[in-house]
Parts: sequence; C-alpha cells; structure tokens
Amino acid sequence: MDKIIICKECFKSNYIKEHIAHNVEITVDKCIICNRHNGIDLMKNEKILEMITNLIAYNYSLLEYSRNFGMAISTRFGNIFGEDNPIFNGKLNDDIGITLFKNIKTTKSSVVDHWTLPFKFVKSSVLIRLEKELSKKNYYEVIDDYMEIIKKHLSKVILNELEDDELYRARIGFNTKIVDAEGDLENRKISFPYIKDELEAPPPMKASSGRFNKLGCSFLYLASDKETAIAEIKPDPGQICSVGTFKIIEKKQFIDLRKRAIDSIPVEDGLETKNLIDSFARLFSEAVPKEETHKYFVTQFLSEIFRTLGYSGIMYDSPQNDGEGYNVICYYPDMFRLIENSEEMFKIEKVKYKISDALFDERKKYKYFEFKNEEDRKKYGEEDY
Repeated sequence: MDKIIICKECFKSNYIKEHIAHNVEITVDKCIICNRHNGIDLMKNEKILEMITNLIAYNYSLLEYSRNFGMAISTRFGNIFGEDNPIFNGKLNDDIGITLFKNIKTTKSSVVDHWTLPFKFVKSSVLIRLEKELSKKNYYEVIDDYMEIIKKHLSKVILNELEDDELYRARIGFNTKIVDAEGDLENRKISFPYIKDELEAPPPMKASSGRFNKLGCSFLYLASDKETAIAEIKPDPGQICSVGTFKIIEKKQFIDLRKRAIDSIPVEDGLETKNLIDSFARLFSEAVPKEETHKYFVTQFLSEIFRTLGYSGIMYDSPQNDGEGYNVICYYPDMFRLIENSEEMFKIEKVKYKISDALFDERKKYKYFEFKNEEDRKKYGEEDY
C-alpha cells in the first residue's frame, strides 16, 4: 500500500489538526475514513507519524503496541485502529491499520512500568532516578543537574497569575478570651476566630516542615475554597477551625499543575515532557499519611527548583477534597493580603472517607508459600491459597 490518506477533520487531536493546517500539503485524494474531504498522505509525513506514536504510547502499554509482541497483527491484541481509539474519528480496516502500524516507530522506554501501563499512568524515569539519588546523596549534590533537566520541560507548562482569585487558609482552633462587656456580665468568656497574623504564614523560626517547604522555611499554603482549606489541615469531627480569605496583591507566575491545565499540554509535541509533568501533578496531589511525611523530601526538592527558576509558587489539585478544589503554595507570603474582617469559624460535623477498591491479597500470589519467620508461621500458618 503506497498511500494512507486521512483528512484533517478525521483526526481527534486538535494539535495534529493545527499542524496539518499550517505545515502539511493537502493531496487531491479523498480521506479513507470519511470519503468527503481531501487529506494528507500519512506515509509521507514523519512528523505526524511521530505524533501518532506518542499518542499510542500515552494511551496503550508497551505489551499492547510493541512490535515485539505483534500488537497490530496479533489475534490477541488486534488492530487498535479498527476500534474506537484516541487518534482517529473513525476506524481503519485491518490491512490499512497494519500497514500504518508498520510505519510507526515503537517507543523506546526504559521505564519498567510501561510494559503493562500506558504512559499516562507511568511515573517518569526522571522522577524515578531522582528518588534513587536523593536516597543516597545530599540534595545540593544533585540539584544543579536536575534543575537543567527540569527547566527544559517547564516551557510547556501553563502559567497562572491568580489575578482574580480569592483564596482561603484554615487553621485548627480559635480564640477564647475573657472580656468585660458593657451591660453584660463581667468576666464573660467569648469565642472568635483566629485573626490577622494568627492566620497568615508563620515566621520562619516557627515554620514546620510541609509538602513543599523545609523546616524553618515559611511558605503560604492556600486553597480554592473553604472546604478544601479545612480538608487540607485534617481536623477531627467536633473540632472548630478558623478560616480567612486572602487576595493576591502582586501578579506573579505560578506553575499550574492542576488536571485542567496539564490536560491541555499536548503529548503529540513530546511524550517525555508530558509524562514528567503528569508525574509531578500526581506526586503533588498524592495523599500522604501523617506518619509518612518523609515522602515530602522529593516534593520539597522540586519546589526549591521551581523557586530558583523564578516561579512564585505552584497550583495543584487537592488530595483531600476528592478533586473538588485546588491548592496554591506561594513562596513569598507578602504577595497575598488577608482581607480585613474575613475571618470565620466552622465546626467539623463529620469527616467523609473515600476508599479504593479492595487491594490484592498477596498471599494469593503463590499456590504455596512459607513465612520465613517462625513466629509468623505459628500465627498465620502455612496455607494453600
């Protein structure tokens, strides 16, 4: 088969459509999918074939598309272009699908997880390598190298100035003070929210370690709404929280790693970049138990790189509020002002937990096994699962 003609309208990707409109010569031949519009010859467009390769790797595992496993011609996997797929607004018959696939380069990946997972769910090899290095070296020994690596990828990230956003900050607790009130009883106890500097970022000497800041480094953590701000501080039912409203007073650029922003980064333009940015977003939005805050070492390292590169902070989806809100970390607390008299108090009535599907019981991985520890053998036995 010498030609595979596809029109611009039969591509799902707006990025590919734009590329065709501005860079590719249209043939006089009709599209093999819609048979209505003139199209381009995919066999003569290496750039578009590369974009299709990136889309395949992003949406399918290596086992599904590697020619070593014969995906395009295997009866096990079939022709992915012959079913609903993320590339075309239509289906290709087996002969055309196989021909097209033979002209697509299989993505080379050193990431083990990509064997069974598409890249949209795989941790970036850059992040995997970073975690290993930080487990053996001081951060200052590797930060320059990773700053150069990460800098080239951040050019694709959407930046946000938070121009019109009101953001919220919460703190568990409130004020209780004794007052003498005119016309009322003396020594009356009153309750009111934390106010002013009680809700602002703590001074460096009082700043504890957080997701993005090291001990003794004062950043301002904010949220998109009151519920998210409260969820982030993890209060118990019955506790009372104080919440204040903040407004930005100085326009600066924040790295936007919310799903709504990173979804617009085209994988067609670079699989490695898209994979790394996706990995950052998942890492930053991962719920971390209180006893596992050592995991913050990596996010603190990346945060320092972003700050050094001149960004003012990060926007990321909240791991606590089930995707309903987002968080903002600001490296320079003076960029925000607490709105006067905005402080309020809220009582936590209940905490709702969301659980995953039942996790795999790894005792069932083997037909027969034996616990190495004698006490474990006595307690749990030797069973046939």
